[in-house]
Parts: sequence; structure tokens; C-alpha cells
Amino acid sequence: MLGLGWLVFIGSGHLLAGRVPRIVEERIIRLGQGKIVSAEKFIHGRLLEFLLLLTLAEFWFAAHLFFSKIMRKRPAAPIIPGWAFHSILAFVCLNLWLLAAGKTILFWGFMWDGQETQNLTRFHLKRLLTREEHLRPCAILVGNSQTRAQIDEELLNIQLSSQLRTTELHYPGTRAYDLYVMQPIIDFNRPDYVICYATEAYFYNGSTSEVIPNFYRPSGLADIIRRHTYRFVPARRVLNGVVGWLLPLFRTREVLVQRLFGPAIGQLNQKRHDLALNSDLSVRGRQFAQDFALNEESEFQKNAFEDYVIRCGKARTQMIVLCGQLNPLVSDHFASPIRADMLRFLKNLQSKYSHLTLIDDLPQQGPEDYEDLTHVTKGTQARFTRYLADFLRTQHAPRQN
Repeated sequence: MLGLGWLVFIGSGHLLAGRVPRIVEERIIRLGQGKIVSAEKFIHGRLLEFLLLLTLAEFWFAAHLFFSKIMRKRPAAPIIPGWAFHSILAFVCLNLWLLAAGKTILFWGFMWDGQETQNLTRFHLKRLLTREEHLRPCAILVGNSQTRAQIDEELLNIQLSSQLRTTELHYPGTRAYDLYVMQPIIDFNRPDYVICYATEAYFYNGSTSEVIPNFYRPSGLADIIRRHTYRFVPARRVLNGVVGWLLPLFRTREVLVQRLFGPAIGQLNQKRHDLALNSDLSVRGRQFAQDFALNEESEFQKNAFEDYVIRCGKARTQMIVLCGQLNPLVSDHFASPIRADMLRFLKNLQSKYSHLTLIDDLPQQGPEDYEDLTHVTKGTQARFTRYLADFLRTQHAPRQN
């Protein structure tokens, strides 16, 4: 049956993908939020992925049958009991299958759960969709959740029309070192530009984030030693990143748990965190400001950001750094001249690297423009997005060939 499926796909795959009802095509394109241009191409790609993953699953099943026959033919008692051997084989095959599945839009699309979707799912789904369409010229919005809150990706694309196609690939809690770690993953999309809304949180607010456990690779271990990363990034998070690279089941465990048991389980930790927060923003702002400092760790983060800039230059990617801000309820209580230090650092980078553009005269935002200590309101987001669109349209949007 699987062979017949491949024959049908090879002979009539495009024909079948092009026969979907008009209403389905419109819904697919609408759900893609600008990342899906052709519904036919999208459906054809998912049919291919389905057959590939089904083929891998059949190889998995065949492996069990093959080794079962071998074990039955051996007269001596096996060193490992049959159930243990098949358990190990199933674990290995499952991780290999997830390794392949994690490279498909079909897998991450199946993990989608509306507004409750896990951050890892959102990131990979948007990254793969953008890569598949390969629209040019393109810009990637990188950084932490402030980038997402500050810039409305859909509105920005409407404003820029066909001049420049933007995709938001933020990851919550990202610091400067995390951008450096994620650069090879972002570069998979071959962006013409990367746009980062950089604030003090990237450099002066520690090094703990969820990027390392979800994106780190063993190839970066030498870099850990060179930078003395282990002094600032908890070893447990690095270990989780390495284990996750080796065992995709470990890396996707939270995504799979939410898919199996629902968002109430998958979002439990975030809800506990939100409930523990003080409802008075002024108090929270003063408390949060105490976590910011000029020290060896901030130098570590700045050095990593400069190396990130260098990596972008080698990849021939133009950088636009927006010198952003936090809610003044936080920044007004900094104990040291953090803002001035960040401005000096970013301006120095601009003078050293021709592919970096720094915008340090952004519209000022007051406490009334924020929903919390870091994320702006929808109205502020829309105003800022139009400001950025005007800048990109007049200064940096490349011409179409």
C-alpha cells in the first residue's frame, strides 16, 4: 500500500494538491499569515512529508520484525531479553523518527494548539514555512518577546508590500549570547536582513534563558570553554541542550505532553509564574531593576553580541539594531549607568561593522504605553510598526530584481 501511495504521489501529486476546494485554499493562505503564497505548493509539500514519515515508520516496524526473526533462529538464550531489546530498539527508532519529523512542517503543524501553542512549535513552524516559500528579499525579526510585542509582523508586511518580506522568529527570554547560539539556525533561512529590538535585558540581566536547552548543540562545547560560558550559563541548561540534540524525544517532551494531555498541562509552569507576580507594576519594576548590573557577565553578553554581528557579516546578512527600551518603571531604577553603557557599546559596533545599522533615536515610550514591564500595548505596537515600516521603506528595503 505504501508503494502504491508513492506511485500515486509521483504521478498525480501536483494534480491532487491543485484540486482542493477554493474555500480550503483561502483558509490555508489566511492561516499562514503571509507565509503561505500557494496553497497547492503547501499541500503538495505536506503530502510528501506524510509519505516520508510513514515510510520511516514502516522501516521502524520492519526493523522489529527483522530482529525478531534473528533472535528466534538463535538456539542459545539471548544476552538481552527480547522485551528489553525491542524496548531499546523502539527508543532508538522513535528518536530517529522524531529527528526527521522535526524537520517537517507537518509535524510542527500537528503540534499547533492555537493561542496556547508552545514557543518551540511556533518557532520551528514559522522558520520552516518561511524557508519553504523562500520569498525575496526577506528580513527576520529576532530576539526576545519584546521584538514580538514591539513589532506587528503582519502589519509590517502590509505596510512594506512587496519591498521586503518580514518574518518574526523571536524566542522568549533571549539574551545576546542566545542570539549568537541561534544564528546558524536563523541563517538556515538565508535572510537578507535581521532586525533586532535590543534593550538592556540582552546584556545586563543575566544569562538564564530557554534558548540553550532548546537549541544548543554539542559543536558549541569548545566555544563554552573559550568564552568561559560555564561561569554564567547554568551547566544544567547546557546539558539539557546537548541531551536534547542527541535525543529529540527529550527536546520535544513538553510539546508532545501538551499535544497528548492538552494545554492545561503544557502551560502549567507559565501560569504558576504569572500567579506569583506582584500585581503592582511599580513594585515589580523596582524589584526587576535590581537584577540588572554592569559586571563580568554583562561583558560576556556584549562580547557574544559582537561575535553575533561578525557571524551575520560572514553570512552577508545586513543587521538593523533598534536601540529599544524597557518600561520606565524598570529603567528609572537602574543602580548604574546601564543605558549609557549600552549606547556606547552599540555605537562602537556601528562604527566597526559596515553591515550594521543602528537606530538609536526611536520614539520614547512611557509607562502608559506598556501592558507590563517589557511588552507594549497593541496601540503602541501599531504606531511603532508604522514608524519602522517608514524607515525600512525609505532607507533599507532593497529593490526587486
